[in-house]
Amino acid sequence: MLTCKSYTGALVAGALLAVSQPALARGAEAGPYDEPESQPGQTAGGKSKATGAKDGKCPPGAYCEEAEVAPPPELADPGAGTPETAAAGQPDSGAAGGTTVVLPPPPPGSDPNAPRVLVVQPSAGGEPGQVIVYEAGAAPPHLPGAYEPVRPVPPPPPPPPKRKWRRHRAWGANLRFDGAIMPRYRVHTEAAGMVGLGLGFRFRPIPFFAVGLDADFMGGIDSMGYERRELPVALNAIFYPNPRDVVQFYAFGGPHVSYATVYSDRAEPHLAEETSDEYTYVGGQLGIGLEFRVSPLVGINFDGYGVLRARADDDGDGMYPELYDSRTGETANALGYGVLRGGATFWW
Repeated sequence: MLTCKSYTGALVAGALLAVSQPALARGAEAGPYDEPESQPGQTAGGKSKATGAKDGKCPPGAYCEEAEVAPPPELADPGAGTPETAAAGQPDSGAAGGTTVVLPPPPPGSDPNAPRVLVVQPSAGGEPGQVIVYEAGAAPPHLPGAYEPVRPVPPPPPPPPKRKWRRHRAWGANLRFDGAIMPRYRVHTEAAGMVGLGLGFRFRPIPFFAVGLDADFMGGIDSMGYERRELPVALNAIFYPNPRDVVQFYAFGGPHVSYATVYSDRAEPHLAEETSDEYTYVGGQLGIGLEFRVSPLVGINFDGYGVLRARADDDGDGMYPELYDSRTGETANALGYGVLRGGATFWW
């Protein structure tokens, strides 16, 4: 019985010795400065994993995953790079001792071509920091120490184009209302003036210049207090300093001729027919105005002009003057007055 136990112990001791010899041999061959095969937080091949996906520190608007972080290679010549990067004209981060971060694939169902923003949050202990991936539409937070990407600022939108009339229309017809303001020559005359309608035609060969032929039909009370009917006709040169704008300023002027008839309810010694007379005038006019182009075909006009004229007919050698002052005996055949007009011009 004792002999069997001795043989059994010897066999066990021999097996232990055979197993321990290879391990002792490997321990003797390893150097004191050799790195262990793996460390906590590292993967096979010496790559580290950046954490943050399961520690509850991922900011809102993003997701955090474990990303492989390759350690920086040994420093080489900073001015040299790999042949591929040198040929492409791009910097080689690995040659300068940088860190390579391998991003995880995008979440299922998302656009693989959509831009993603990478933010690396370094850790204080030298371990791989937190890798935060932002999908399109999520803005990275302003965390202390975080590497925030620089987003380009889009340029401001251009101002709206100024409305202009590109097509030039050479012909136009003008319809308007007229109001003439005349001076009083007799004291007992309460008001002197005329109202009426006017018609004009425009020929505009270039945007800055036009020629207008105008005729008006007016009636009212003249400076002597007589009932008056008048037909003035004018040929005007019209200048447009800003023909491309919606509101166009214009100035005009030209010769003026007119034919008038006056009536009195009692006999007057200075009227050729005692109760009526006819006058013909020649003169000129000058005025300014505004045209509001409500459309390329229609413009609204407001203008005013002054007329200075004299009689061109025979006054009977001074026996039948137009203006006569019974208090002083003074007579005159020249008169000036002003006209205000408002209407519309139709262009084609």
